[in-house]
Amino acid sequence: MPKLDAIFECIWRKIRKPFDKYTEYWYNKTETLEDFEGVKLILKNEQGGVAMNIALIAHDAKKELMVQFCIAYCGILSRHTICATGTTGKFVAEATGLQVQRFLSGAQGGSQQIASRVACNEIDMVLFFRDTLTTKTSEVNEDNLLRLCDVHNIPIATNIATAEVLIHGLERGDLDWRNIVNPK
Repeated sequence: MPKLDAIFECIWRKIRKPFDKYTEYWYNKTETLEDFEGVKLILKNEQGGVAMNIALIAHDAKKELMVQFCIAYCGILSRHTICATGTTGKFVAEATGLQVQRFLSGAQGGSQQIASRVACNEIDMVLFFRDTLTTKTSEVNEDNLLRLCDVHNIPIATNIATAEVLIHGLERGDLDWRNIVNPK
């Protein structure tokens, strides 16, 4: 059980209004403290912040860019659960040493596997580096993934600029609201 002074410090820093049903989003799932002021508080883990499920997808022309992005933000990504389509996951894991759950390659249905996890609200963020200059036969699957992210309020980045905004927001805790939508 955590020390009370640490609990009070967290409460004073994070809560500026009476306890309500939205206050538990800012804590992680590692330790729980029942019946403190009638609210279940979930304390942050050692890394700070909430562990998110992040999906990585990259078209062939953007795989190297995805690898470089993951190398640059390896410290942030290492605090989260990463899944990816087959070849993208292989390249990222080899280059960064991150644990990456690999699905099928995109052409064999890996994007659809990730889309199904989005539909089940098991993914918290998608980084999808698309090559919009090359016509793809799987464009219908891509549109389906984008639509599912919109329907389920899943942040999705389709280029490196948006991906950097999401990663920095993830580091600051701006996406901790996902725990209200998707309690773990």
